[in-house]
Amino acid sequence: LMATQAPVLIAPAMNIHMYENPILQENLRKLRRVGYEILEPGEGYLACGYEGKGRLPDPEAILDQIRWQLKKKDLTNEKLVVTAGPSREPLDPIRYISNRSSGKMGYALARAAARRGAEVVLISGPTALMAPPGVKLTAVNTAAEMRQAILDEYATCTGVVMAAAVADYHPAQFSADKIKRGTGSLQVRLEPNPDILKELGQRKDGKLLIGFAAETGNLEANAEKKLREKNLDMIVANDVTREGGGFDGDTNIATIIDRRGATRSLPLMSKDELADHIFDHLLTLRR
Repeated sequence: LMATQAPVLIAPAMNIHMYENPILQENLRKLRRVGYEILEPGEGYLACGYEGKGRLPDPEAILDQIRWQLKKKDLTNEKLVVTAGPSREPLDPIRYISNRSSGKMGYALARAAARRGAEVVLISGPTALMAPPGVKLTAVNTAAEMRQAILDEYATCTGVVMAAAVADYHPAQFSADKIKRGTGSLQVRLEPNPDILKELGQRKDGKLLIGFAAETGNLEANAEKKLREKNLDMIVANDVTREGGGFDGDTNIATIIDRRGATRSLPLMSKDELADHIFDHLLTLRR
């Protein structure tokens, strides 16, 4: 270990009193100072019978940290706002209008950007996902909340990656009490939400804007129209009717179209792999 030139990751796991020992903590600080990466242990029931900090992190967390260390840091000059997940537009205190977005694509983008050295703000609708390490998470519910969270970060960011599935409409009226079941039909009037991407495109100010288009037909034509109308630099389009390319899954099938007219169709791949392809294309546009 002393002779290796490779990056070193240490994942200490032990009894809580051993871990809290000041001599051990000082040694960990020394290792950090000379460039070793230390992965903090988890908390919970320990093999020795005690409960507390000292558990070996989950293998997935260790693997994620390894990927972080080995990834080329080619986005260090970027501060990216990444949006993810669905929005929820409330009807009453119990019900809301939403969609099937799991947030996995947006979280994969945030994870990939952070691994590559970017400062990342992840603005997420409700999901069951954990925020990637090194990412600032801002949780929102409605389209209006997402818009405000993006605008709060917009002045200091270098780009926005809009992967969230934001509702186009919200109920015109919110009932403060639960809407009770009646004998007849129920009509809900919807009003349009702000078009966040279009608004950002109008105030672009030199920032890169990347949008997503989930389509069920005329994929490239619809995506190119959205690219032009919203003044985007790049759009990532996918046909949600194709197996492996819809909501909820860990894979995607996408076509990337940029402002120069370049089109790149990608095969079925994991959302983490697609995220890296998207940022590779972003760097091409930067150059």
